[in-house]
Amino acid sequence: IDPYAALIKILKHMKIEAKYSKCLGMIKELLMNCTESFDPATIFSVIDLLCQSPYKYKVPDDRTVLRDLFTFLLRYSEENSPFFSSEQESLIELYQIPAILHPQIFTDDSFQFNSIMGDLEKILTALIHDKHLVDLSYTPTYEELNTKTLSILEKKRKLSQFLQEKREDIKDDEIDTLLDEYAYSDIKNIKGYSEYLKRHFFFEFLTDITPYSRHSWGKTSVSKLLKRAYLERDIFSKEEQEQLGEFVSSINSKINQTESKNLKKKYMDEKIKANPLENYYPVSDGRAEVFGIGDLDEWATRQFGLTPLKRQQRRLFF
Repeated sequence: IDPYAALIKILKHMKIEAKYSKCLGMIKELLMNCTESFDPATIFSVIDLLCQSPYKYKVPDDRTVLRDLFTFLLRYSEENSPFFSSEQESLIELYQIPAILHPQIFTDDSFQFNSIMGDLEKILTALIHDKHLVDLSYTPTYEELNTKTLSILEKKRKLSQFLQEKREDIKDDEIDTLLDEYAYSDIKNIKGYSEYLKRHFFFEFLTDITPYSRHSWGKTSVSKLLKRAYLERDIFSKEEQEQLGEFVSSINSKINQTESKNLKKKYMDEKIKANPLENYYPVSDGRAEVFGIGDLDEWATRQFGLTPLKRQQRRLFF
């Protein structure tokens, strides 16, 4: 089979959420079994697309598949070093955030969770330090990234076929240069693109850690990170700033509800300590209620919960 044709066909279906899991498994099998059939620029383009997919964390098994594929390709590049270019290497380090670090956040292990929160604090510090490099106008959608990657792979496939036919007249290093030109045709500012990726991956983290604020072991660290990010919200796009404001509002409302419950509990405790014999809900003494013979119906109603109709039915039955 033509590996490039197979890869292109799979990626065309990958933009559909219902097909994502199946396509991800097929890409893993294709890249792990036919790694030598693809050049480094192609593998880099696929990693870039997979790590920016909005569907990558929705199914637990997909997180494992992505991590295993990324780990395999990283090991393969180290064994065949130099494999990626220096620019690609700098971006590959960032792809470890969504492929390896982010899936670890889905846990109930407080030690692991707070360890990752420490890493997020470092990422936010780096974003604040390099915020002058962030281009907030560059916010591509996943469909745009998918289309761009497919366009690059189509060109590379045609170029590879053309070069194979005339391989005797062209040197190998010239072929690699031409392929790399296609791979970087849309990434002209590597530093700016890396800052975009860092911001994008960090905000994905914020989206997934917010629900953990309901846990006692995650509330403090999540609240602290969200508030710090909100104070430095100028490093995010307008849409991201609005979502960040919603995250902080949800955290504050939960904190206020908890404080209100604690305050009410504290008031009750103080009232009980002041007079332990006084009940908050007054108890009525039933001995004061004396029933006569004519009150038997009322007494039966209270005892058995009978309505007048049910009392009549009960009399007829007996």
